[in-house]
Amino acid sequence: MTPRIELRAKVRAEPLPVGAVFARGAVAHALARRLVERMAAATDAGDERDRVDREPVEGISIVRAEHDGVPVLVAIGVPERLPWVDGAVWLGRAPEAPSVWLPTLCALEPHPALVASALTSDVSAPFVLVPEGARWIALSLARAHALDADLLAPLLVREAHP
Repeated sequence: MTPRIELRAKVRAEPLPVGAVFARGAVAHALARRLVERMAAATDAGDERDRVDREPVEGISIVRAEHDGVPVLVAIGVPERLPWVDGAVWLGRAPEAPSVWLPTLCALEPHPALVASALTSDVSAPFVLVPEGARWIALSLARAHALDADLLAPLLVREAHP
């Protein structure tokens, strides 16, 4: 049996630098749509504008999963290349435990290094920790893939057929 740790979030004095965006449920569908739109713009051949549009999709990795039967999507990359959708959560690496990604305004108690040590038996590091009401979502980023429309397709199909 894995011991339970009570996690608490408090507001961080200084926001973490953005390195990823987290989305769940309908927000994950919207994020997937935005990523696919950027990929489509990047593949259009032609003028100088198209070459500029190509940059935002390079270097983005994604993790698609489900949490309690609800889709979850994380896009990882430099902030300028990450799309935003309403309801998404910006994530950054906790400097005191670089394998832990938290909402940028979130400070974690107990110390993130202790949490990372406790979680690695259940979740492969690096991982995301996002509060959801009284619970937390822990999602491994170890299997992140380069941005790929095929990986996002299930989110787009489910959105079209509720």
